[in-house]
Amino acid sequence: MMSNDVGIDDINLSQEDEEPVKRPGARTSNYSTDEDEALESVCLDPITGNDQEGSTYWDRIADQYHVLVNNNSIRTRKSLQQRWCSIQSCCNRWAGCMDSVTTSPPSGTTIDDYLLKDNEKWRNRQ
Repeated sequence: MMSNDVGIDDINLSQEDEEPVKRPGARTSNYSTDEDEALESVCLDPITGNDQEGSTYWDRIADQYHVLVNNNSIRTRKSLQQRWCSIQSCCNRWAGCMDSVTTSPPSGTTIDDYLLKDNEKWRNRQ
């Protein structure tokens, strides 16, 4: 055997030094409650409002969101848009339940009564 031949013992099969490869489009972890609250606070900014061009609005949202979560987030602008759409859809369904409860209430109904009826309706939604 020649001295410059590579033997089977010379091949390093260890992958410890290699960086993990992130697939493009790989799914990230679920949003935490803190992340949802941060997204809500930047999306519902009453001073700036939402009368902006779409890309400008979502670029600003993404920048402010990453500041709020201390830049430890890997959430993309598209991910934030999709999450906000999910939150907004859920809130709209809850508001619909609340509207149906508060329409034509019996005399003497309190806010606690509304919430009890709304929570029952929300749990039984289809």
